[in-house]
Amino acid sequence: MPFDQIEFQTIHIILLPARSNSTSTTNTVEFSAIYSAFITAGVVFLVGILTFLYNRASLAESKRKERRGSITKKLNEFYGPLNSYLKITVAFNDLLKKNKPQNFRTLIHLLNPSRTYENNQTIDWSESDKKIIAEIIDIEKKIEELVNSKSGLIDDSEQADLLAKAITHFRILRLAYNGEISGGVERFESYVYPRELDTSVEKKIKALKEELDKISTPGWIEKFLFGE
Repeated sequence: MPFDQIEFQTIHIILLPARSNSTSTTNTVEFSAIYSAFITAGVVFLVGILTFLYNRASLAESKRKERRGSITKKLNEFYGPLNSYLKITVAFNDLLKKNKPQNFRTLIHLLNPSRTYENNQTIDWSESDKKIIAEIIDIEKKIEELVNSKSGLIDDSEQADLLAKAITHFRILRLAYNGEISGGVERFESYVYPRELDTSVEKKIKALKEELDKISTPGWIEKFLFGE
């Protein structure tokens, strides 16, 4: 065999393993690149999910705190004081109606003091009665001032109508008590105090407190991120 052929084969044998190592290195580099790309994509995806959850939790937490503040303001600045005033007027009215006919209504009697009730019973105001009515009128003024100053906290149209009727009653009662109007009982019969207002306010307070208790507990994501 010629020497040049032997030399060629030798070189071929020697170079063959070197080419195999180069291919293996290339494959390793490609695999590493693909693996890194997957890791990077996974990290980006995870960051995106976490950012989405954080933004959503932040928005929910912000809305929760805003609503909680709104409810607390309604209870402390309007419905709480209003309910207290109404309970006081009820107590005074109960005291005023003692020993009086069952169908006695303060406004109607003020408009027609000589009115005759069942069994021909008539009513003469005592000094105590007059002082009680004066107290009732004073509290009614406070209710009117409260409604006028905090009307923005009323979000129930039906309740707003009841409050408007109550304030109209308060003003007519004052006029009748001061002797500025009299008679015309039929004309003013529909302006007696709307008793359903008391129940409406109590129901509203209960509903607001229940909602406040409910939203005072954050969701698990909000609790994990923001505590409480």
